[in-house]
Amino acid sequence: MMLYAPPTLMREFNVPSSTVQWLTTGFMLTNGIMIPVTAFLIETFTTRQLFLYAMSMFFAGSLACALSPNFALLLAGRIIQACGAGVLMTLLQTVLLRVYPPERRSHRLWAWRS
Repeated sequence: MMLYAPPTLMREFNVPSSTVQWLTTGFMLTNGIMIPVTAFLIETFTTRQLFLYAMSMFFAGSLACALSPNFALLLAGRIIQACGAGVLMTLLQTVLLRVYPPERRSHRLWAWRS
């Protein structure tokens, strides 16, 4: 989506391209922070609790983005989405590694990547 959206977002919110790029930058920065934090969260909470947290955060961020009347709320929504996405990506790999025995992991991880 972010490949084709910037011109439309620039027009709709009347902001320059350097500001719109913060949607991607903010998402990636937050995602990059949440991935290592998930290692701590996995040891602290159950898989179910983390999954529900991640999906709730992603949904809340998506809802904030869909209803955003201004660019600041859109950016906040993207950052909330990244909080959920960072946990979800790491959690999925962890679940795959815990569920499958070592001799089948490479095949499952390969299938997940493609």
